[in-house]
Amino acid sequence: MDVTLTTILYQPDWSRTGPIIEQNLAALDACGLNGKLLIVDNSPMPTVPALELAARDDRVRLLWNDGHNLYIAGALNRVLRVAQSPKLVYFCASHGLARDPTWLQDILTPLDDPAIGAAGCVLPCQFSAVAAVPEDIIDPQHHIQGGVWSARLDVLRQVGFSHRFPFEFCDVDLSRRLLTAGYQLASTATIVSVAGGVIPDPERYKYVHDYR
Repeated sequence: MDVTLTTILYQPDWSRTGPIIEQNLAALDACGLNGKLLIVDNSPMPTVPALELAARDDRVRLLWNDGHNLYIAGALNRVLRVAQSPKLVYFCASHGLARDPTWLQDILTPLDDPAIGAAGCVLPCQFSAVAAVPEDIIDPQHHIQGGVWSARLDVLRQVGFSHRFPFEFCDVDLSRRLLTAGYQLASTATIVSVAGGVIPDPERYKYVHDYR
Protein backbone atom coordinates (compact mmCIF):
# COMPACT_ATOMS: atom_id res chain seq x y z
CA MET A 1 0.00 0.00 0.00
CA ASP A 2 1.45 3.38 -1.01
CA VAL A 3 -0.63 5.93 0.89
CA THR A 4 -3.46 6.41 3.34
CA LEU A 5 -5.82 9.30 2.67
CA THR A 6 -7.73 10.54 5.68
CA THR A 7 -10.41 13.08 6.48
CA ILE A 8 -12.67 13.97 9.41
CA LEU A 9 -16.45 14.40 9.41
CA TYR A 10 -18.78 16.20 11.79
CA GLN A 11 -22.41 16.33 10.63
CA PRO A 12 -21.28 17.11 7.08
CA ASP A 13 -23.24 18.61 4.21
CA TRP A 14 -22.73 15.62 1.92
CA SER A 15 -23.62 17.61 -1.19
CA ARG A 16 -20.37 19.45 -0.54
CA THR A 17 -18.31 16.80 1.24
CA GLY A 18 -19.15 13.87 -1.04
CA PRO A 19 -17.64 15.37 -4.21
CA ILE A 20 -14.44 16.34 -2.36
CA ILE A 21 -14.02 12.78 -1.11
CA GLU A 22 -14.80 11.27 -4.52
CA GLN A 23 -12.36 13.54 -6.35
CA ASN A 24 -9.57 12.62 -3.95
CA LEU A 25 -10.29 8.91 -4.29
CA ALA A 26 -10.04 9.46 -8.04
CA ALA A 27 -6.60 10.99 -7.50
CA LEU A 28 -5.35 7.61 -6.28
CA ASP A 29 -6.22 6.10 -9.65
CA ALA A 30 -4.91 9.06 -11.64
CA CYS A 31 -1.54 8.81 -9.90
CA GLY A 32 -1.39 5.01 -10.09
CA LEU A 33 -1.30 4.72 -6.31
CA ASN A 34 -2.44 1.84 -4.16
CA GLY A 35 -4.16 3.33 -1.15
CA LYS A 36 -6.95 3.50 1.37
CA LEU A 37 -9.20 6.25 2.70
CA LEU A 38 -9.84 6.39 6.45
CA ILE A 39 -12.84 8.58 7.30
CA VAL A 40 -13.06 9.48 10.98
CA ASP A 41 -16.65 10.37 11.84
CA ASN A 42 -17.03 12.66 14.86
CA SER A 43 -20.78 13.02 14.27
CA PRO A 44 -23.41 12.11 16.91
CA MET A 45 -24.73 9.42 14.54
CA PRO A 46 -22.88 7.66 11.70
CA THR A 47 -22.92 9.62 8.45
CA VAL A 48 -25.08 7.41 6.22
CA PRO A 49 -23.61 8.46 2.83
CA ALA A 50 -20.14 7.71 4.19
CA LEU A 51 -21.31 4.26 5.26
CA GLU A 52 -22.73 3.72 1.78
CA LEU A 53 -19.45 4.82 0.20
CA ALA A 54 -17.51 2.35 2.36
CA ALA A 55 -19.95 -0.41 1.39
CA ARG A 56 -19.37 0.06 -2.35
CA ASP A 57 -15.66 0.97 -2.35
CA ASP A 58 -13.38 -1.42 -0.50
CA ARG A 59 -10.67 1.24 -0.31
CA VAL A 60 -12.81 3.20 2.16
CA ARG A 61 -13.13 2.55 5.88
CA LEU A 62 -15.35 4.57 8.22
CA LEU A 63 -14.23 5.02 11.82
CA TRP A 64 -17.21 6.27 13.83
CA ASN A 65 -16.42 7.44 17.35
CA ASP A 66 -19.65 6.21 18.97
CA GLY A 67 -21.08 9.71 19.00
CA HIS A 68 -18.04 11.32 20.64
CA ASN A 69 -16.43 14.34 19.00
CA LEU A 70 -12.68 13.74 19.18
CA TYR A 71 -12.03 16.96 17.23
CA ILE A 72 -9.02 17.03 14.91
CA ALA A 73 -6.21 15.95 17.24
CA GLY A 74 -8.08 13.00 18.72
CA ALA A 75 -9.36 11.86 15.33
CA LEU A 76 -5.88 11.96 13.81
CA ASN A 77 -4.38 10.10 16.75
CA ARG A 78 -6.95 7.39 16.04
CA VAL A 79 -5.83 7.32 12.41
CA LEU A 80 -2.23 6.85 13.55
CA ARG A 81 -3.26 3.73 15.45
CA VAL A 82 -4.89 2.00 12.47
CA ALA A 83 -3.11 3.33 9.35
CA GLN A 84 -0.72 0.93 7.63
CA SER A 85 0.74 2.86 4.70
CA PRO A 86 4.14 4.53 5.05
CA LYS A 87 2.70 7.87 3.89
CA LEU A 88 -0.44 9.71 4.98
CA VAL A 89 -2.34 12.57 3.34
CA TYR A 90 -4.96 14.53 5.25
CA PHE A 91 -7.54 16.69 3.49
CA CYS A 92 -10.39 18.82 4.81
CA ALA A 93 -13.65 17.33 3.53
CA SER A 94 -15.49 20.66 3.60
CA HIS A 95 -13.22 23.07 1.73
CA GLY A 96 -11.27 21.55 -1.13
CA LEU A 97 -11.10 21.66 -4.90
CA ALA A 98 -8.91 19.33 -6.94
CA ARG A 99 -8.27 20.97 -10.30
CA ASP A 100 -5.78 18.31 -11.37
CA PRO A 101 -5.72 14.87 -9.70
CA THR A 102 -1.94 14.68 -9.93
CA TRP A 103 -1.83 17.05 -6.95
CA LEU A 104 -1.63 13.91 -4.85
CA GLN A 105 1.71 12.87 -6.33
CA ASP A 106 3.01 16.42 -5.89
CA ILE A 107 2.27 16.44 -2.17
CA LEU A 108 3.74 12.97 -1.63
CA THR A 109 7.02 13.40 -3.54
CA PRO A 110 8.77 15.61 -0.91
CA LEU A 111 8.38 12.80 1.64
CA ASP A 112 10.98 10.76 -0.24
CA ASP A 113 13.52 13.02 1.49
CA PRO A 114 13.95 11.71 5.06
CA ALA A 115 14.65 15.26 6.27
CA ILE A 116 11.10 16.34 5.41
CA GLY A 117 8.54 16.01 8.19
CA ALA A 118 5.48 17.24 6.31
CA ALA A 119 4.51 18.85 3.00
CA GLY A 120 1.73 21.15 1.90
CA CYS A 121 1.08 24.90 1.92
CA VAL A 122 3.64 26.58 4.19
CA LEU A 123 2.43 29.81 5.81
CA PRO A 124 3.77 32.16 8.50
CA CYS A 125 2.57 31.60 12.07
CA GLN A 126 3.23 32.56 15.68
CA PHE A 127 4.51 29.71 17.82
CA SER A 128 3.67 31.78 20.89
CA ALA A 129 0.08 30.53 20.36
CA VAL A 130 1.16 26.97 21.21
CA ALA A 131 4.21 27.54 23.40
CA ALA A 132 4.17 26.01 26.88
CA VAL A 133 7.51 27.64 27.74
CA PRO A 134 9.50 30.43 26.03
CA GLU A 135 11.87 27.84 24.57
CA ASP A 136 8.98 26.54 22.46
CA ILE A 137 9.13 29.70 20.34
CA ILE A 138 11.57 28.60 17.65
CA ASP A 139 12.56 29.88 14.23
CA PRO A 140 11.55 29.75 11.46
CA GLN A 141 8.00 30.52 12.58
CA HIS A 142 6.02 28.89 9.81
CA HIS A 143 3.65 25.95 9.60
CA ILE A 144 1.92 23.54 7.26
CA GLN A 145 -1.64 24.86 6.93
CA GLY A 146 -3.99 22.20 8.24
CA GLY A 147 -6.43 21.95 5.33
CA VAL A 148 -4.33 19.58 3.23
CA TRP A 149 -0.94 18.08 4.03
CA SER A 150 1.18 14.94 3.82
CA ALA A 151 3.58 13.25 6.22
CA ARG A 152 5.28 9.92 6.83
CA LEU A 153 3.44 7.69 9.26
CA ASP A 154 6.51 6.87 11.34
CA VAL A 155 7.27 10.56 11.82
CA LEU A 156 3.70 11.34 12.88
CA ARG A 157 3.76 8.50 15.37
CA GLN A 158 6.99 9.90 16.74
CA VAL A 159 5.63 13.42 17.39
CA GLY A 160 1.88 12.75 17.77
CA PHE A 161 -0.97 15.25 18.05
CA SER A 162 -1.44 17.15 21.30
CA HIS A 163 -4.82 17.16 23.04
CA ARG A 164 -3.90 20.66 24.27
CA PHE A 165 -4.91 21.84 20.79
CA PRO A 166 -7.77 19.57 19.73
CA PHE A 167 -8.98 21.93 16.99
CA GLU A 168 -7.60 25.47 16.77
CA PHE A 169 -3.82 25.63 16.32
CA CYS A 170 -3.57 21.85 15.87
CA ASP A 171 -1.63 22.39 12.63
CA VAL A 172 0.62 25.03 14.18
CA ASP A 173 1.45 22.76 17.11
CA LEU A 174 2.15 19.80 14.81
CA SER A 175 4.53 21.92 12.74
CA ARG A 176 6.34 23.14 15.87
CA ARG A 177 6.72 19.54 17.05
CA LEU A 178 8.14 18.49 13.68
CA LEU A 179 10.62 21.37 13.58
CA THR A 180 11.67 20.74 17.18
CA ALA A 181 12.31 17.09 16.29
CA GLY A 182 14.69 18.24 13.53
CA TYR A 183 12.44 17.81 10.50
CA GLN A 184 11.83 20.36 7.75
CA LEU A 185 8.52 21.50 6.25
CA ALA A 186 8.23 21.33 2.46
CA SER A 187 6.16 23.79 0.44
CA THR A 188 4.28 22.10 -2.41
CA ALA A 189 4.16 24.62 -5.26
CA THR A 190 0.93 23.30 -6.81
CA ILE A 191 -1.13 23.39 -3.58
CA VAL A 192 -2.51 26.49 -1.88
CA SER A 193 -4.63 27.36 1.15
CA VAL A 194 -6.45 30.67 0.91
CA ALA A 195 -8.99 32.69 2.86
CA GLY A 196 -12.21 33.76 1.21
CA GLY A 197 -11.47 32.48 -2.27
CA VAL A 198 -8.68 34.97 -3.05
CA ILE A 199 -6.30 32.89 -5.19
CA PRO A 200 -3.20 34.57 -6.59
CA ASP A 201 -2.07 33.15 -9.94
CA PRO A 202 -4.92 30.58 -10.00
CA GLU A 203 -3.69 28.62 -13.04
CA ARG A 204 -0.62 27.56 -11.08
CA TYR A 205 -2.47 25.43 -8.53
CA LYS A 206 -3.73 21.86 -8.81
CA TYR A 207 -5.42 21.80 -5.39
CA VAL A 208 -7.06 24.69 -3.56
CA HIS A 209 -8.18 24.68 0.08
CA ASP A 210 -10.30 27.66 1.15
CA TYR A 211 -10.22 27.74 4.95
CA ARG A 212 -12.94 30.36 5.51
